[in-house]
Amino acid sequence: MESLIPLVKTETRSFNWKNGKAGEFKYNKEGIWYQLFEISVEEEAFLVSIYERNIENCPVVALGFVAYLIYNWGRPATVIYKEFYERLRSEYKHIEEKKPGAFKRDLNTEYYILHIPEEKARVAYSQKIYPYLTEDDTKLINQYLESYFDFIKINYSKPSSEKEDGPSTDRISVSTWALYYHYLQKSKSIPYFENHPISKDEAIKELLSSNNHKFSFGNFRNIFYAIGKVAAKDPLTPLMLKKVIPLLAKYPIAKQLAENDLYSFGKQVTMTKRKQL
Repeated sequence: MESLIPLVKTETRSFNWKNGKAGEFKYNKEGIWYQLFEISVEEEAFLVSIYERNIENCPVVALGFVAYLIYNWGRPATVIYKEFYERLRSEYKHIEEKKPGAFKRDLNTEYYILHIPEEKARVAYSQKIYPYLTEDDTKLINQYLESYFDFIKINYSKPSSEKEDGPSTDRISVSTWALYYHYLQKSKSIPYFENHPISKDEAIKELLSSNNHKFSFGNFRNIFYAIGKVAAKDPLTPLMLKKVIPLLAKYPIAKQLAENDLYSFGKQVTMTKRKQL
């Protein structure tokens, strides 16, 4: 069976979609989605008139990268990847750079971390269009998706300055990294794991994968959850704080929070010594 993706791209009316339904798809450039307008096979007329259409009676069936890919079908893959990611990042930065303290934030890195779970949620939603396409179509789309996430991981996962002279993951312990991400979240420099559309654990897995960390999810997870709980694996100690503070140089608010905690440790030691005198 020939590919049906070109029919979606050109918004061609068809009575032969893979699932036997009839209709046409319309692309919304602003929202980056495809909306389905079904047709009655018997009457050869739209089930919903043009004056009554909305996203409830004419549902969105593909959005985000899947929709953008279909709309740009046939163009070079890397051009599509770059255009899509940088368009969304530009929209994010346009909003965030107007907020107080934006100059202290690394908006490029922020957006990369935020984009992964958001786009994966859009990908999951976009499977609504799959029944209308051939099996070969859906396999090919999935291959593009895998390639897209690989592309942005290679090209956007780290700020250029960190790629050039930043710390190597291999030289830094898992406890230090756990503390590093703890302060990035505490300072709201990156999204909270609790905001992930699937789960906090899934957010941690994606964070470790997107930043090329070699240590295990389980080890990182246990240490991260132990922070501040005075547990056996709690890395919140003066020694670990001295190690993590230099890594937070690009995040002034996170760095200040870590320095405050280190100062608090110093005060506790001083008070203990005074009581002993």
